[in-house]
Amino acid sequence: MMESNLQRFNSFVNEFLDKDNTYRQQIENFQLYLKVYNLEDRVFNLYETNIDDFFEYAFKQNIGTDAQLTSHIAALKSLFGFLISKNQKFSELNGYISTAAFKNKFLDRVDRSFSKKFLPMELVNQVLCSIDAYIDKSRNDTFKKQLDESLYLDILIARLFIKLSLIIPLKTSQILELVLGDVKSDNFRFINYNHVRIKIPNNLRKDIIFTIEYTEKRYGIGYKEENKIFDYLYSSGNKKGKREGINNTLPRVYERLGLNEMLEMVSVGKKNRYLYPAESYKRTAIYNMLRNGANIVYLVELTGLDIQTLLTDFEYDGLNSRDVDLNLNNSLLACDYYEYL
Repeated sequence: MMESNLQRFNSFVNEFLDKDNTYRQQIENFQLYLKVYNLEDRVFNLYETNIDDFFEYAFKQNIGTDAQLTSHIAALKSLFGFLISKNQKFSELNGYISTAAFKNKFLDRVDRSFSKKFLPMELVNQVLCSIDAYIDKSRNDTFKKQLDESLYLDILIARLFIKLSLIIPLKTSQILELVLGDVKSDNFRFINYNHVRIKIPNNLRKDIIFTIEYTEKRYGIGYKEENKIFDYLYSSGNKKGKREGINNTLPRVYERLGLNEMLEMVSVGKKNRYLYPAESYKRTAIYNMLRNGANIVYLVELTGLDIQTLLTDFEYDGLNSRDVDLNLNNSLLACDYYEYL
């Protein structure tokens, strides 16, 4: 039986996502759009207007910020680039969405200030100190209520999620998929991601080991090297799925610890959203790494995101013009050809 256009397209999509699932959610949104708009039979013969319609559809569903708009564009660029490599005719559409004009026509539809929010260092330190203090104070407690015990595991999960996000600036879904390996080994000092080795601070290593040993002892479920760490923790405590879980876990932890700033809400379109959602820690890490001189090419290698997506989270308004001038001119002075020029 001859394969339909939809089957062939979905086969390409599955192959693409097997290699890189960075934009899984956005790609799945695109597949749903094709179904809703009855475009599945002509998926290999789409027009620019169909792409416009997809973004109109996505704005009604889940685009509310500049970062979300950028990630949807990056998702289609990645998918179309893959399809082009498979000799499919998506070059014109890829060129269409790659222009600045394409993004600019949607910018008045998004909340740009919201998407740039990152955590001030004072607030980062307050969150980390509050979580560490609670865990240290409660580590020898015998919980009489199941709710208290469940909350303690929530706080352990939140601590690892936050600290890992601050040293490995990945999307929330990528952090939740991390496999740490043999964490109890004396040789465990690095986390490998996208062929990049990130050194783990010793205190974080101790936090990881403590969390696993607590979970093994309390719930009687052994940790294995191949476990995704958050899969293991959530399933051990009979909690809900990771993505739904972390978006509920963090607010519960903030509320219990009295971290009211982390519970601040803002209106984005017709919805109220947290000012500092889970991915704020990723944004904070990228912001500080760039300020401290990280090569953005290396960040692209680590995160798998494109440069435009990375810079969406950077607070340009905070740049000091004198610092910019000094940095750029010093870098020019270091070029071998500058003296000749």
